[in-house]
Order: sequence, then structure tokens, then C-alpha cells
Amino acid sequence: MKHLAIREISLHNFKNYPKREFTFDASHTLIFGRNGIGKTNLLDAIYFLSLTKSAFHSDRQLILQNENFCRVDATFQENETLHKLTAIYAPPERKRFILDDYAFPTLAEYIGRFPVIMIAPNDTDLIREGSEERRRFADTILCQTDKVYLQALSQYNYLLKQRNSLLSQNPFPTSAYKLLEVYNYQLSPLNQKIAQKRQDFANSLAPLLQKNYAEMAQKDANAEISYETNCLQSDFEEIFRQSLEKDIALRRTSVGIHKDDFVFMLNANPIKKFGSQGEQKTFVIALKLAVFEFLKENLQITPILLLDDILDKLDETRTFQLLQKVMQNPFGQVLLTEANPKRLEQIPVLKNWQKIEIFD
Repeated sequence: MKHLAIREISLHNFKNYPKREFTFDASHTLIFGRNGIGKTNLLDAIYFLSLTKSAFHSDRQLILQNENFCRVDATFQENETLHKLTAIYAPPERKRFILDDYAFPTLAEYIGRFPVIMIAPNDTDLIREGSEERRRFADTILCQTDKVYLQALSQYNYLLKQRNSLLSQNPFPTSAYKLLEVYNYQLSPLNQKIAQKRQDFANSLAPLLQKNYAEMAQKDANAEISYETNCLQSDFEEIFRQSLEKDIALRRTSVGIHKDDFVFMLNANPIKKFGSQGEQKTFVIALKLAVFEFLKENLQITPILLLDDILDKLDETRTFQLLQKVMQNPFGQVLLTEANPKRLEQIPVLKNWQKIEIFD
């Protein structure tokens, strides 16, 4: 098992930082300062180093206003070994990630090298928003742990885009039917491969979610995740084939893994409809903690845990449970942001954390 920690980070034209450096000396670090000072942006820089994208914004918003590039340099510790990592984004050029002088030729080769988990206030969007948000969440996790999945998903998205472009023609040319058959032949097995891996992911996450929810809520409750798809049905190829005329009428592909969903339930009820705000917040935190364990087991690396401005969103009991939990195994390095300095006095377990204040 590899234990991962970030020791230094330097930001150049990243979001609101023209140039800034930070050093992390401890396993548990509290980052505080007024709202809007850049605490979340610091965590997002670490997230960017891990997943090659922002947790919150489009790529262009990574770059400081009126500048044309951003750069993040960091020193990561992996067990006893230090690694130098550089990420450069200067559009229209592609993003570049360089580890110990090795420039990764593709982002796909790099993703999963330094895993992190971010828990943030907007995580409840996973419950409230549509199925696309939940598919993106699952894809982000699986692309880190399974290169076969990443390759299949990339191929699927490319073929789906081509098929939809063909379907969008108006009027639809009769000559295009043969090309559609080719796309169908290629997409059908990809649907089944991706759906099976998503199904396995949901099955693996389910007991971890249940365990973490019970620990966070401090009561018996049945928290569930399941995967909703028709791509694993024995007659899926026929379903896909019969959707052709409907697809031509809609001018888009109406059947496939891009229409699937992950269903979240609490005590046999959809948490989106019946869960209170407190239950929804607890559910998504438990879900992220379950993903932490999933990544650790599958990558054999202890991810870095980023907690962004979540303490004032939780009641005293859940705050205590979360902080007590992340200070123990299986967790490693934890970085927490907080805007209210008075809260530091109210939560005794934070007393021994490293403290970094961000100011103008």
C-alpha cells in the first residue's frame, strides 16, 4: 500500500493566484481565511493535479483573468519517495503533466497516479440534479481505477458523437442507413462492457456506503446505491436495433449507457424526493467516504482527502463524527478549509492540526 501526501505546491496564474507557494508539514492541515480569499482554489489546484480538471469550473476558468496560461508545481511524497509534478495549461495547446521529468503523452496515461477525494458543499447536486451528474461522478472514479473502462468510454463517446451527427441530418438520407448499422455494431458491445463495469462498481460501493452512512448518522438506516440500465438485458441488441426509427425522428441516440442512472435510496425511498437536507448531506459525505475506500483498495494508494467548507453545513454531531473518522485509519493526509476562525475554538480535535492562514 502506498501512502500519498502533498508537501509543497506553487501556483502561477491559477485562478485568483498570480503567484503563491504553500507548504504542508502535517498529515492534517486546516486552511482558513475570509470568504473569497482563495481557500477553495487552493484545494482545486490539488484536485487539478490529480484529475487534470477543476472540481468546479471549466478549463478556461483555471487561468487567472487577463493571463494566457496557468502552471501548478508540486512535491508529492509517496511512502518515503518524493516526486516533482508539474501541470501546465496554455490554450489552445493541450494540458501537460510532467512527473519527475517524464511528460505524459496522454492524460489517460496519467489519470489515477495521484488520487484525491473532494468533499464540498455542492456535492448534494449528485442527488438533486439529473442522471448526467451521477454518471459523470461514476465515470470519474472508474477512469482512475480501470484503464480498460477509460478506453471503452472514450471510444463510446467518440462513436456516439459520430452517430448523433449522422442522425441530425434533415432530411435523413437513405444512404446513411448502412453507416448507422456500422455504428450500431460497434456501440452495442461497448454499451454492455461499460454497463457491466458500472454495475460492478455500484455493487462494490453499496456495503461501503451503508457502513459510512451508519457511522455518520449514528443510527440504523439503510443507505443504498444501485445502477439502472437496460444495457445488460439479454435482448439489448434487439432493443438497440429497434430504436433506430425513433432515433431518426429524435435526431439523436435514445438508447445506451449515456441514458443510464445511479439510484440513491434511504430506507427504501428515493433520497432525492424524501430525504431531508441533513440526510442528503450525510448521504453524499458517506458516498464520498465510500469512494475513498474504493480507490484505496483498487489503486493500492491512500488518496488525499480534501474537505472544502463543509463544517458549517453539518450539525455538531455529524461534524464530530466526520473529523474523528478522518483522523484515523484508513485515512492519510487531510486538508480542510474553514472561513470562521471562531469555529477553531469550538472544535477541540482541530487544535493539533497544522494551520495555514490565507490573506491578501
